[in-house]
Amino acid sequence: MRHLLSEAQLAQIDALYEAMDREAIWARVPTGHGRTMLDEARDYWTQCALSGRPLPERWGTDAEHEQVEARFAAHGTREWRKAYPGWVGAKKWS
Repeated sequence: MRHLLSEAQLAQIDALYEAMDREAIWARVPTGHGRTMLDEARDYWTQCALSGRPLPERWGTDAEHEQVEARFAAHGTREWRKAYPGWVGAKKWS
């Protein structure tokens, strides 16, 4: 279905996906059938674009973005893998 989207829509969905993967600790948590929260979010954004609804300007809620800003203030980065390097690979989601 992505082939039905404009280049601008695809770029915005890709930017949302990359930001969520970089900033949301839980983005790769499985939702079932081999899919993750990140996969589900991309599908949701794609459906929004296909149905003519506007795409969000950012991937999460205000509360989630407050957590990202707090991480930036405390660790100098919005990327959870850089802020908490000991967590990388510590929990394997299956």
